[in-house]
Amino acid sequence: MENPSRTIPQLPTQPWPFVLHFLRSFKWLIGLMASMEIAQKACQILIPYSFKEILDGAVAFDGPKDQLFDYLNGPLSFFAWMCLGILVFSRASGALLVYFGPRLRKMTREKIYHYLQYQSHRYFISNFS
Repeated sequence: MENPSRTIPQLPTQPWPFVLHFLRSFKWLIGLMASMEIAQKACQILIPYSFKEILDGAVAFDGPKDQLFDYLNGPLSFFAWMCLGILVFSRASGALLVYFGPRLRKMTREKIYHYLQYQSHRYFISNFS
């Protein structure tokens, strides 16, 4: 039986399969991070809409001034939730990147160096890039 550490690893030769070969190990974390980035962008896109709702509500309000904040409670809370969403989703996606980014780089580096260990001297002479 052959020692598994002594077998030549097979890496994809095309660019996209090569990238996907390494990202496949972290597909759930990358998917979660992408979902959080999408949620953050959705919150950022809805900020101008919340401003519009606040301004439209302030213009349409015709009651006493001390009841203005009660009248604008919905649009103001929507604005606050969107700001909080931007903060939470951006921090969470950044934390995920801090968590799996170094592990992804380490795994990629180890697999590529392991692959290069089994190449002959001619491989390095004839393949410059």
